[in-house]
Amino acid sequence: MKTISSIQAFRDFINGGSLVDLGYEGSMFTWSNKQAGINFIRERLDRCLASIQWKQNYPNGSVVHLDDTGSDHRPLLVSSYRGGFKTKRRFRFQERWCDSEEARHNLVAWQKNLSTNLKKNIAELNSKLNAEKDKGAGADTTMIRVLEVKPEDEYEREKRFWKEKARLQWGDKNTKFFHAKFRMRSSKNKLHRLESDSGEVGTNPEQIASIAQQYFKNLFTTSKPKEPTEELEGLTRRVDNNTNRRLTRPVSDQEIKDAVFSINPLVAPGEDGFTAKFYQFFWDTIKRDVLNAVHSFFEGGKMLRAFNHTHICLIPKDSNISKMN
Repeated sequence: MKTISSIQAFRDFINGGSLVDLGYEGSMFTWSNKQAGINFIRERLDRCLASIQWKQNYPNGSVVHLDDTGSDHRPLLVSSYRGGFKTKRRFRFQERWCDSEEARHNLVAWQKNLSTNLKKNIAELNSKLNAEKDKGAGADTTMIRVLEVKPEDEYEREKRFWKEKARLQWGDKNTKFFHAKFRMRSSKNKLHRLESDSGEVGTNPEQIASIAQQYFKNLFTTSKPKEPTEELEGLTRRVDNNTNRRLTRPVSDQEIKDAVFSINPLVAPGEDGFTAKFYQFFWDTIKRDVLNAVHSFFEGGKMLRAFNHTHICLIPKDSNISKMN
């Protein structure tokens, strides 16, 4: 057995190059001793490492463990491109839009018509700045001062955008770092194959979605529904009349507002694409609609079906996931 000191140089090499394991598809093990019975041994001895820069350049890269025919090792096939599937882009509110006055009045139209390519915006601002400076003595010094400040604002918006995408909760000033974390998270969260309980294998988004939907439908549906009367008969009453009145009293406007502002503003958005940041930032404009909707539910007992819609987002918690369970 090798000692820790004997592989320290290799560890230093990995840490020094900031290399990451690319994961794999296929069998978990890459080597076996080809023996039978209790002497049979399997291990994952072979793996592919890459730098964060490589992951950024090839976000769809993959590693497949091939068959070990004729050898005790499985060949590893590295591909810089894994065929992807185009899906319809969903609307999602972004924190950086809070900086735009135009967004307050017509957010959807602003999203479609206003350029949000920050690098392009910065390049255009720098071009205008240089053009004004080239005028020499005839240059507008006020405009130059304004144009010198605007790129800094754009850089700040870009940093906030990638921080939001990377889902990090602490303040790092390096936009490239947030971009790398987002790319790594996106690659890790991709699911390219899913097998149902019946053995059906899905390899495209529609098939994977169907398998996941059926899994949750079976999980939350009972084939033998019955009234819970018998189970409730033996329970002792714990809520007295005074407590019940406090629990069932109408909710106040302040309670609703406190609930809205207690949500992390950058968490995953709802089915409509809006994060809590939207409701918090534009509260003075939309609060009456929100308050009326909540009061309507508590007082009338009815909720719009769309309020209860959700998305099933499959995020692998381990490598080489192939089944829902």
